[in-house]
Amino acid sequence: MNAAIYGSNGSKMNVLSKLWLASVFSLLPSYLYSAEVNGELKQWHTITLAFTGPHADEQAEENPFVDYDLSVRLVHRNSSQEMNVLGFFAADGKAAETSATAGNQWQVRFCPPKTGYWDYSATLRLNGREMELVGAKGSFFIAESDKSGADFRAQGLLECVGERYLKFAGSGKYFLKAGTDSPETLLGYHDFDGTWHDTKTHSFVAPQNPIQLPSLEQGLHRFTDHLRDWNDGDPTWQGGKGKGLIGGLNYLAEIGVNSVYFLTMNVHGDGRNVWPWTEPVAFDRFDVTKLDQWEIVFEHMQKLGLQLHVVLQETENDHLLDDGQLGPNRKRYLREMVARFAHHPAIVWNLGEENLQTVEQQQAMAAFIRSIDPYQHPIVIHNDHWAAKNLRDTFDPHLGTDTLDGTSIQDFNWNDIHGHVLHYVEASKQAGKPWVVCTDEMGGADFGLKTDEQDPDHDIPRSKGLWGNLMAGGAGVEWYFGWQNNSPHSDLSAETWRTREAMFRQTRIAIDFFNRYLPYNRMESADELTMASDDYCLALPGEIYCVYLPRGGNTRLNLIDEAGCYLVSWFNPRTGGELQTGSVRIMHGGRWEFIGAPPNDDGGDWVALIRRTEPIYTANTKGLIVVEAEHFSKQELDAIRRWYVFEKTGPLPDLAGAGEPTTWVRSIHSAASKASGSQFVRLLPDTRVTHDDPLIDGENFMNEPGKSAILSYSVHFPHAGRYFVWVRAFSTGTEDNSIHVGMDGDWPTSGQRMQWCEGKGQWTWACAQRTDKNHCGEPMQIYLDVSQPGLHAIQFSMREDGFAFDKFLLTQDIDYRPKGNDASETLWVQPE
Repeated sequence: MNAAIYGSNGSKMNVLSKLWLASVFSLLPSYLYSAEVNGELKQWHTITLAFTGPHADEQAEENPFVDYDLSVRLVHRNSSQEMNVLGFFAADGKAAETSATAGNQWQVRFCPPKTGYWDYSATLRLNGREMELVGAKGSFFIAESDKSGADFRAQGLLECVGERYLKFAGSGKYFLKAGTDSPETLLGYHDFDGTWHDTKTHSFVAPQNPIQLPSLEQGLHRFTDHLRDWNDGDPTWQGGKGKGLIGGLNYLAEIGVNSVYFLTMNVHGDGRNVWPWTEPVAFDRFDVTKLDQWEIVFEHMQKLGLQLHVVLQETENDHLLDDGQLGPNRKRYLREMVARFAHHPAIVWNLGEENLQTVEQQQAMAAFIRSIDPYQHPIVIHNDHWAAKNLRDTFDPHLGTDTLDGTSIQDFNWNDIHGHVLHYVEASKQAGKPWVVCTDEMGGADFGLKTDEQDPDHDIPRSKGLWGNLMAGGAGVEWYFGWQNNSPHSDLSAETWRTREAMFRQTRIAIDFFNRYLPYNRMESADELTMASDDYCLALPGEIYCVYLPRGGNTRLNLIDEAGCYLVSWFNPRTGGELQTGSVRIMHGGRWEFIGAPPNDDGGDWVALIRRTEPIYTANTKGLIVVEAEHFSKQELDAIRRWYVFEKTGPLPDLAGAGEPTTWVRSIHSAASKASGSQFVRLLPDTRVTHDDPLIDGENFMNEPGKSAILSYSVHFPHAGRYFVWVRAFSTGTEDNSIHVGMDGDWPTSGQRMQWCEGKGQWTWACAQRTDKNHCGEPMQIYLDVSQPGLHAIQFSMREDGFAFDKFLLTQDIDYRPKGNDASETLWVQPE
């Protein structure tokens, strides 16, 4: 946008006012005269306050990076929110284009978190002495963002919110990372000014063998394969530079990547081609041109929806600055990174790759970043990898502290990923500060993630790395290409990201599945709910379950403590697509339940999505409504007596406290072989087995309906009228042979005291009501009058404990008599 000057009241100054100010400024000392407010003045966008101040030079004796300090205090006029934002020396204000090293421009970049008027006041200090600034106060108005889609300016600041996932302040959406770790030397790019491959070893640093990069021309990236991905209108600098890198970032965003990991300093490290200074060890002289060109790239990444994972150092140089301490060189480095780049909405500060600083040094570094970063971006750290204990050594001391917001876990053993993520999700929660647990460098230095040519299917990385992280409650992954990978496109030498396109696509499939189908921020890892030894389960018990089977097949899900019905759908994590139907469509609570086989059990991995539903039973072609007893939608008033589900092939229900004799349990368990669907329900505990046992009204006997142990079923009635109720029950003796039936919370006389006398020790149908004249029941006297067609709740409640029933049937035909299991199939429809 065009530069604009605003008065202290927020109104744009007229031309005469500007001319008057200009004449006054010409008579004033040459410190800081006025500010230009540049950029799209919208929420979450980059706003640059450009000040004209004292002339300086990168190499001047009066060092602009040491002797001067610029900051701006911004106050939101309506809410009084205050922010202090650091500024920096900007040479001529357009150094990315001019390669200028000197000038009188000083800038502050700001990401406004609120719409409305912001008032600002700038302060410039020279060697700690505050200087009088003329024209350093003003205001500007911020409108709502007009961006959409993946653009982070539409999503807002990516924040830590006290949960295990980062969350966008604008859209309220959670963020799952699907990133690339490689090349970590992303900024070792030929088109950046002042960038070269440094093979020298400086005297005050322990000698290290420089890693040669024979696949890179002069040790720098060019990304020529991605020139074709640059689009008209994309940014460049100095007459077309930057197209390879910009095009590569376009490709990554298009393929589904949303985070990029890169070093901002690798002096004496693996690549030796990235540093923010004019020289590799000129720690007090920053390369303004290079940093300005980095900003062009970073700004484009934010528009594409690519998180900036800024790795501030690596193991070879984490003691390069002040011997690892928080000294003047480290502070200056961190200050410059924050001042120039913290305004981006989605950025993560990584204290260092394979970090070997002491705990105290790590904590001091993190505390300093927090003290100067006005946006409080997340802070993480990357662990050393040489032994498993190093992972614990790196992270455990920071649990429950303010040092870290999450992990950047490295592990070379794919099989360990799930366990590591589980550990830190739970450990950080128990410590009082949940972490955002990510896994980054996985798979080892030799290969990491192999190329698509080397490993076309990526079965192990997908199942153990990607799904292993997500199903443990992790916040996502980034893919590492291996340091010694037998490929021209390894971690340091990668010139195209197309070599791992298959894995990037599979990662996007997983992230899209989580965002589309799962309330994952409310779900927890629950691997113990399934019987298979190597599957993963993420659950919100009673509502939704996600089961990942690395080799397909079948498993059981523990629904013993949950009521209702569950719809089973399947998802292919290799190919994506819509949900599919497997061998089991519906599951029911109250027991361990087989989830069935996937649609195509080809030995590959599958995901079962199991969601609570409310199946609505309706009339079949014979006009009968037939419902399995175990298909209840909910169970209520079960504190004294509870309905348990028994089945032929499954384990016995958990009858702890039910007071049930083991011999009888196993006897009726065998009766399930003759039950419809080999399943039935029984009311326990059963304390009145014979007529001689005590009858305790309100405990083991309920003559009044609707007072205890209510099962509900959703039934759609196509017609109003009278429906006779038949129930198939199992009675062992003189007791345990009656129940009540009602509808919509109403318990009519015609539904009370349903009774069985005949057919002891076997499954028997009945539609008879116990009366004073006939204790065995008057036939066809159990019915419900439906006044309106449509959806109603059919309910059964306890009369005698120990009652067991298999199914019930509703018919308007008074002459209909069911037989055996009854040939009429249950008919239900899934609600919209």
